[in-house]
Order: sequence, then C-alpha cells, then structure tokens
Amino acid sequence: MLNDNTVRLQYPIVRTLTGSGGVREENIETVTLRRAKLKDLRGLNLKALETLEGDTLETLIQRLSGLSKVEVGELDLADLEGLSLVIEGFFPKPKS
Repeated sequence: MLNDNTVRLQYPIVRTLTGSGGVREENIETVTLRRAKLKDLRGLNLKALETLEGDTLETLIQRLSGLSKVEVGELDLADLEGLSLVIEGFFPKPKS
C-alpha cells in the first residue's frame, strides 16, 4: 500500500484508450479510493456491504476510484482484497 487509500496492484489491469492517435493501452498499477460519503452508499444494500458482497463491492469501488465497471471486473482477487480492506477502514468500528 502506498498511502492509507492507495493500493499498489499485484496484478495491474489494462485500460484501452481510443483517440485521434488511434488505440493505445496503459497499465493501471495503483488504485486510489477517496473516502466514502453518504451519497456513495445510495442504492446499495447495506447488509451486503457489511459482508463486502461482490456486486455491492464492485459498485462501491467504481464510485470511489473512478474505474469503469469493466476495469473493476478485471481486478485480481488478491487486489480486490486490498481494496476491500481500505473500504472497510472507512466505516466506524462498533464500540465494545
């Protein structure tokens, strides 16, 4: 991890860019998640969020990182675990 909200991907994902210069690819080697806000949770099942369920986690990563649905879908499970730990840290811990 680079900072508290940035994860260096063990298995970088490839972003395909198209423009006037043609098609090119760039490797995404780090993902930075901004802190979650209330609006980021709209429409998400909060129970599924507690268990970091797949679709809910995918949607939240998209909202917090700026990655596309396709790019999030290409994340390796090891990298998904690292991002999940960052997201988990955004939520208050229950008091004992």
